[in-house]
Amino acid sequence: MVFGNTNIVLSSSVVLEKVLFNFYQATSLNIYAVSVSGSILAPQAAVQFDDGNIDGSIASASFNGTGEIHLHPYIPPACNCSAYVSVSLALSCSLSTLGHIH
Repeated sequence: MVFGNTNIVLSSSVVLEKVLFNFYQATSLNIYAVSVSGSILAPQAAVQFDDGNIDGSIASASFNGTGEIHLHPYIPPACNCSAYVSVSLALSCSLSTLGHIH
């Protein structure tokens, strides 16, 4: 995937630490001559990043290049974890009642 010759600018009301560009299926990502506001997630990608800047962070399988990164770590949305725990426990209990979990 090639990502270049452009700028991604957020409105002033958007918090850039909460913006994530998710390239979850990319195996390679070429970023050049671009300004990005937000973080880039490309966990399976070999990233080549030249001539640009990211106001955020980047996570990738590998990284090479001369682009600038102005670190603003990604902040994931808050979640109600207790809701996930209770659903998980309920599922566990029902499956063990059926004899599938020992």
